[in-house]
Amino acid sequence: MAHTTVLGRRVHAGGAMRYGLNKKMSGLGEKEIPAPGDCLIEILNMESYKRKYGDTGPGRLLLRSLEHVHFCKGEMQKDCVLGTFSIPQKEKLLEKPVSFGYYMDKEKLLFVDESGFVAHIVKSMVEIRFQEQSYAAHFLFEFMERLLEDDVRFLQAYELKMTDMEDGLFREEIKDCPARMLAVRRELLRMNTYYDQMVDFCEMLEENYTGFLGEEDCRLFRVMGKRIQRLADNTRNLREYTLQIREMYQARTAERQNKIMQFLTVVTTIFMPLTLITGWYGMNFINMPELHYKGGYFIIIGVVILIVIIEILYFKHKKWFD
Repeated sequence: MAHTTVLGRRVHAGGAMRYGLNKKMSGLGEKEIPAPGDCLIEILNMESYKRKYGDTGPGRLLLRSLEHVHFCKGEMQKDCVLGTFSIPQKEKLLEKPVSFGYYMDKEKLLFVDESGFVAHIVKSMVEIRFQEQSYAAHFLFEFMERLLEDDVRFLQAYELKMTDMEDGLFREEIKDCPARMLAVRRELLRMNTYYDQMVDFCEMLEENYTGFLGEEDCRLFRVMGKRIQRLADNTRNLREYTLQIREMYQARTAERQNKIMQFLTVVTTIFMPLTLITGWYGMNFINMPELHYKGGYFIIIGVVILIVIIEILYFKHKKWFD
């Protein structure tokens, strides 16, 4: 059986799974019919979905959407909602996201998934106590909550990671800050795009322009949209934090360069008078009396040392060596 790792969890891609939903979830056989009033939750692979629902209008529309899944979206029809999810893998954000489709009407919620990720999430929801006569929209809300349940901790871990990076810059322990910041910004952009898409999806369900959802369902997705918006705002704040860290790194780099230039300027300034003296007496004109004086060499040495001492004392007074 094929396995994959999704959002830090090891899951397997299996066959069709069916559940009846009313207060609680109960497994159904492949041909078993849900009890009257129960909602059907079904997880199918692409082949099974084509075989069972591919000839219907909404079925063909969903199959067309599944050909190229790049983002989370929803299309609201008069009697159903369908679309796709594209979920970033938190352990490997820059790699291909997990993608699957869904179809929801009043009586059932179908997922089309080849990875096994949806099956893993749904299995973890078996113990949830649902309201009596639960609707598919309520289950979709609970499913989305499961998708987002670890995201606050995930973003907090990113914040701690960047705080450690900032501390490392002060201790001058980080040498590849620009490359690391670029990778972090790309990862956070992936998460921010994902949250924005989910917010748009919730707003579409809340608007309910076809009248497909009930008032209680719209309220649930309004709450979900506000929660995801807070996650999106947090992600944007973290991206701004990366800019601050990058600017701090650039400031530290400029400060080091300024110190190097200051040191070179001091050295150049110290040797400029000495260069003048050597150049002056290197002309060797015949009538230069110092050239024939026996102590001239030692006098020039003394003058040079005196000039250097005066310059060093002056630079220290001006704090050029700090």
